[in-house]
Amino acid sequence: MHKETVNVLNEEDLKQKVILPYVESLGFNMEELELEKSFSIRLGRNSYCLNRKKDTKKAGGRLDILCKSGDQNLIVIEAKADTVKITQDDIDQGVSYARLLDSIAPFVLVTNGKETRVIDTISKEELNDTNIASQSQFWKNNCKLSSEEELKFRYEALENFVGYSYENLAIFSQSQIEDRISVLKGNKEDLTKKYIPDLFLEKEDLIHTFKKFLDASESVFSIVGESGVGKTNQMCNLTEKLSSKYIVLFYNGANMCFLQVKIPGFCKVFLAATQ
Repeated sequence: MHKETVNVLNEEDLKQKVILPYVESLGFNMEELELEKSFSIRLGRNSYCLNRKKDTKKAGGRLDILCKSGDQNLIVIEAKADTVKITQDDIDQGVSYARLLDSIAPFVLVTNGKETRVIDTISKEELNDTNIASQSQFWKNNCKLSSEEELKFRYEALENFVGYSYENLAIFSQSQIEDRISVLKGNKEDLTKKYIPDLFLEKEDLIHTFKKFLDASESVFSIVGESGVGKTNQMCNLTEKLSSKYIVLFYNGANMCFLQVKIPGFCKVFLAATQ
């Protein structure tokens, strides 16, 4: 007779019967805590909501929780199914999320109900389960970092975040595009910018030629013309159209150093140039 695996605790049970009592045992007053099943991380000027509940099967039963006290972020919790083993990747991902919050959460808790790890967000050291606040220098410093330290930790977190999954890379791609295009993009009430989507007219022949380029073996597509003919508008429009289907990055070529790098899956470049 084969022994069947039974998941005794669903996600809500895991939170109410395991996670919250454990958080309380760490010394936190539950009446002061606010719980969010999903929370936002900041990438550039934009915030993106993380909600693992809808991706339960793909994420192995993981549920992200943020414990807060008022406006202060305290603990990022990565909750996994009780059949899934905790890995270093799970810890690193929790740390990255904690570092990308508007205010960095000092602690990360990763649990599957059977095994629980508590991590200091800044030092990445594992803390024992008694008085974790006294073990965190970041917490004792009122969660304050120097500007140099904060930039360093956020940059490292962003690097790691992008590498965790295709979905994270797509989020970063969308954020990067919105940041870069925002300086060029206006609307009918703001006609001071170059790119006004409401007034933009697509060039069907360009769209047709560009679609052929995407299916071809060539790596570079150039839009060449005299100054003022609309190259920037076409670039912005193509970028926004592509971003719903592909990973796209939008850069000002004048600020780039071009390197000969071969990355599988990232082999298409299109650029605008003045004759």
